Amino acid sequence: MHVRRVLVTLVALTVVTSMPVLAISGVASAKSKPQILVTVSPNPLIETGVSEIHAVVQVEARVKYAGMSVDIEAQQLEFACSAVYFAQNSGLSESVSFGRDNPAVVTLDSDGNATVELDAYGCPPEHVLLEADLVKAPYYTATTILKVKAPVKTPNGLVGYPNPEVETGDGTMTGSNVYAVFYVEMPAVYAEAPVGISSPELQGRCLSGFEWSAGNTGYPPSHSTTGGVSTFLDDDGNAVFVFEGISCGSGPSTVTAVLVSGAYSVTGKYVIDSPRPTV
Repeated sequence: MHVRRVLVTLVALTVVTSMPVLAISGVASAKSKPQILVTVSPNPLIETGVSEIHAVVQVEARVKYAGMSVDIEAQQLEFACSAVYFAQNSGLSESVSFGRDNPAVVTLDSDGNATVELDAYGCPPEHVLLEADLVKAPYYTATTILKVKAPVKTPNGLVGYPNPEVETGDGTMTGSNVYAVFYVEMPAVYAEAPVGISSPELQGRCLSGFEWSAGNTGYPPSHSTTGGVSTFLDDDGNAVFVFEGISCGSGPSTVTAVLVSGAYSVTGKYVIDSPRPTV
């Protein structure tokens, strides 16, 4: 079964001001236990290709807010980048929305969690604000700062984010979802060489389907729902890949990236945790 995706392009309405978030009614005090959190992985993030950003955004709320809708915004990215997309598996159907009247809205699962993929293109290196808001009372807001860094040579290896990852979904259309970003780093001498990624173990865990997407190629990315996918290393020897899976079993998986020529390879471990409350 193919993995479907919900793509939402955010259009900023106003410039983010310096008004303190804690002054907004309904926002939890820094001294009280958090009611809702938003995080992005990896953070800091090093761009690849032509200033691309690929990350996973996780919203975690108290279980009592399960089933409520959350609006995820990245206004500063929308101003700074040429394009910004949020994507979420939608099981058996596909819906696409664009424009300021169609923000990225997700539903908290029975554990109070929701996860989306973030893809942005043509972005300058800077610190940007991401915000998650309950769209109904008590209107709690959570924010985080994503530190975006310019492309640079990094230590060789393969790292998946977030790791471990707690699955989201209720076992229905979007049950036990996994969203992972894998950063592949190889010697710069192989810059612009084709590189592929795969993980039969990870792919096999996702009983209702999976999709690999390749970074460093602009939008829309090349993708595969039957096996691994390939792209090109950037000038620093780096590449990025995104994995989405539905109905995935928990546990560790080995992920491998290999130059198509076979001259070099890197491996890493990625761990999936079963759904559960996290706040």
